[in-house]
Amino acid sequence: MRRTMDELKRENRLQGGECQDALKSLQELQNELMLKSMHVGSLAFAVEGQVKEKSRWFTSLRDLTRKLKVMKMEHIKLSEEALSYKNCVADMEEMSSTIVSTMKQQVDLHEDIKIKIVEGTKERKEL
Repeated sequence: MRRTMDELKRENRLQGGECQDALKSLQELQNELMLKSMHVGSLAFAVEGQVKEKSRWFTSLRDLTRKLKVMKMEHIKLSEEALSYKNCVADMEEMSSTIVSTMKQQVDLHEDIKIKIVEGTKERKEL
């Protein structure tokens, strides 16, 4: 009986040691799991931040695309207006040239009439 008791004590010590080792291993695994869980949480937070950042970039890109389209439309409109003004200026220059030419003809005609009147007056005085 004593021998059985000693054997049971020895078995109990062995199992107690195994149990202590298993408990220590379990605690190490729990610590490792906690660290990995915190790391996963950190990664999830980083990914969430990147998703929000990507969303902001897409929103900015969409806004810039809209603004670019508006600017292109405005550019087309301004180009059409510039062409219209260019044509208007060309018409005004042509009209101005016509007016200057007509005025020159009128001045020349006026000078011719004036000379004829002066000559006519001289002829009458001589007669």
